[in-house]
Amino acid sequence: MTAPDRQRVGALIAPLFEPLIAPLDVAEKGKVPGVLVGVLHQGQRYCYAFGQVPLQQGGSAAPEDTVVMIASNTKVFTATLLAIAVLQSRVELDTPVRELLPPGVDIHPYLMDQPVRLRHLATHSAGFPKGLCPPRDDVFGHYSFDATTRFLREFEPQYPPGQQWCYSNQGFALLGALMSHVHHDSPPSEPGWGSSYRDWQQVARRLLLEPLGMQSTQVELSPPVRARLAQSYGLRQPGQRYESIRVGEIDPQSAAIGAGALSSTVPDMLAFLARQIDHGPDVLGRAIALTQSPQEPLGLCMGLGWQVGDGCLAKDGLKLGYASYMIVDPSCRVAVFAFANAEGSDLNGAARAALGALRGCAVQWPRPTPQPKRKPQCPPDGMSAR
Repeated sequence: MTAPDRQRVGALIAPLFEPLIAPLDVAEKGKVPGVLVGVLHQGQRYCYAFGQVPLQQGGSAAPEDTVVMIASNTKVFTATLLAIAVLQSRVELDTPVRELLPPGVDIHPYLMDQPVRLRHLATHSAGFPKGLCPPRDDVFGHYSFDATTRFLREFEPQYPPGQQWCYSNQGFALLGALMSHVHHDSPPSEPGWGSSYRDWQQVARRLLLEPLGMQSTQVELSPPVRARLAQSYGLRQPGQRYESIRVGEIDPQSAAIGAGALSSTVPDMLAFLARQIDHGPDVLGRAIALTQSPQEPLGLCMGLGWQVGDGCLAKDGLKLGYASYMIVDPSCRVAVFAFANAEGSDLNGAARAALGALRGCAVQWPRPTPQPKRKPQCPPDGMSAR
């Protein structure tokens, strides 16, 4: 990497991200205090910072060392675990979910001959609600398996699986637990949701994070990790200071880890995106290629975990004031990962525009067709997670 190359890329993307920034002590609707941007271009990796990105415990860190919550970007990692399991003949994309549930836990099919399959969970087409049931403020790191059991027991699907696209954290939470189970090294010895379903963190580390060299990507916020964690903010009143948001602990055995609990750094996310371009011939490389393969039309073109459009793969994440977005064009060998320390800005649009500027062709991102008129809802009765 030469300084002129870094400067040219920076000059290209700066006009796209600088308009998103407002001063930390003068909040502005639609803007954020700070943005970090990682770029993969012509085989080189660059990291840029705009505005202010202080740490949760005070002070600051270099943009490359700052830890950020990537929220629902985690779903692509869970989908990659599914692809690995398929290539290892542990499951098939069309394996019914019911076959992988523990004894005593069942799921309602729309019709007996139309079960929810793993493919449906990975493409948001299972017909599950958007949020976890019951709703929580910090959903991914504190969701019980008892709540999962109650949801599966009480939820009645409104339409057949595989027919419509409707974004679902509930579906990916279940997929994460099932992928922990199918990749577990030893047969389960406990009844119910035993340890094999609660090991997503270790499975992801063994099969994805370590092979990809993502040493600063994790679930638990240990003291060394938290010392580098970016502070996130909320906007209470325009013109006043942005309000700090506290990030609590994350239970590594939460039933929703695989839906959005990872934290990472810009360099680690660029390592992940680089492998989306150069898959490699090993099982992981072939699994990555499988996640990029478009599935059935569902109102929004999906790979496994990825949204697909105009030659690009993309995914975003929102959690406790953190916003992130990754987009990659494998054929043009260009990728962008963007992070903001508050929600509400058009971070996704700026990242797409940046990728378009870098590849020399604007990204024409498809709009999803309308979602079901009757969106899936959590079962009634005021279920409460334990």
